[in-house]
Amino acid sequence: MFTPGKFPTFAMEPPSKNNNWHQPFIDLVVASYSEAFGRDLHSDFGIADSADARSVYASMTHVLLAHVAVDKPSTIHELNSPDAHKVYVYANEAALAALEGFWFFEARLPFRYDSLIGLDSGHTTCEIDRQERSELFNEIADGGGTIFSGYRRTLRGSVFSVNDGRVWQVNDERGSMVGQAASFPVSL
Repeated sequence: MFTPGKFPTFAMEPPSKNNNWHQPFIDLVVASYSEAFGRDLHSDFGIADSADARSVYASMTHVLLAHVAVDKPSTIHELNSPDAHKVYVYANEAALAALEGFWFFEARLPFRYDSLIGLDSGHTTCEIDRQERSELFNEIADGGGTIFSGYRRTLRGSVFSVNDGRVWQVNDERGSMVGQAASFPVSL
């Protein structure tokens, strides 16, 4: 479960009524999005209730993903290092559908092929976009966010295009970098 002031680990439970849909975590993501883009994530997702983490999770109009480095880097530059192992810790329903994955993680083998949470986020980046992905993360190294387009790969190997995507640094209440998030509209 998410603890305020601490970014979640990759063993985070799926959002549900029992864990208040990870409201404290979503609050950090939303505040960081607003700081990075000067916009409200809820409005961009078409969500009326700006305090509702359940609606962010249930959104099928925009993908929302977040990842952290497992080795807990101390700076954004370490997080962007090619050696950093970044794993997904959050995916809303649109992300799970777009990437053909499930919210499933148990710290034991065998690892399910369709588990998105705990998966290295680089696995969903197409080979041709890996350099651009690295450059995107370098752009946000000192805070802020950027807009991107490119291709992503599902867990089953299909490729789809992303347009008008946004990636930003997620900061905690003290302004310390704790991870990164990305969103993009779902193409129908």
